[in-house]
Order: sequence, then C-alpha cells, then structure tokens
Amino acid sequence: MQFHRRLGHLTYDTIVKNAKVPASGIALAGHKRENCLACAHGKQTENAQSRKDTGANSAIDVIGSVVCSDLKGPVKPRDRLGNRFVGSFIDHRPNYCRIFLAKAKDVAALKFKHFMAFFERQFNCRIHVLCGEVRATSQSPEYTLSQT
Repeated sequence: MQFHRRLGHLTYDTIVKNAKVPASGIALAGHKRENCLACAHGKQTENAQSRKDTGANSAIDVIGSVVCSDLKGPVKPRDRLGNRFVGSFIDHRPNYCRIFLAKAKDVAALKFKHFMAFFERQFNCRIHVLCGEVRATSQSPEYTLSQT
C-alpha cells in the first residue's frame, strides 16, 4: 500500500511487475491487495441530473417557491438610527423585493420571520426555498424554513 501511494497511485500489477526487475530496488513484503479509498473516489461517476422540475413545471414559475436573500454589512458610517446592515428578500416570479435595515447581523432571522408572514399573507402562498446569506447567518431556534 505504501508503494501504491508513493508512486502516485500506480496500479498494483505495475508495481508487482516492476518489483520483479532486480534493478528497481523494490522489495514487496506481501502480495495483499488493499483497497485504496482515493482511487475508488477517482473512479466514481455522477448520475444524470433529474429533469423533473424543469421547463413549464419548474418550481421557480410559482410565486413563493424560491426566495433569494442577501445581507450586506457592516456599512460605515451608520445611518441616523444606528443601523449597519442592509438585507434584501427577492422573489423573482412577481418581481417582488423587500429591503430591511438592521443594527446587528443576528437580527436577519427575525426579519425573515416577519417577511415570511407578510409575504404569505400578501400573496396567499408559502415560501418553499430560501437561497442566500440569511440562512447561513441565522442560528435562532425559531428559524424553521427548510434550508438549501
């Protein structure tokens, strides 16, 4: 196994073949072939992506299915109310954008909770997926949206 790794993951047959040549200086203690995890990962292939939710039936064609968010800051100087962070929520289907200001980064989860209630009342639908930084910065237990 050591020669396999040292020789750049060379195949075992090639190592045994080279060990038989006296000038190579390779002495094998045993002929046990161990599985190399790095080689196994290198031989893996990816499955084809599902086309189930593409085209006319795609999830982004429904209001509230995908909402993107972004959080910028800290912004200097602070505004007159002391806010240093600017956040946005965007649903591209109805071209709806909502901007919020916050004094601290951890307020983003609370702002999303308020946005979610407002959005669901206004458009009479549920938000299914949230993409962006708010999901990465929110650690509060009341933050219950499925994260992607």
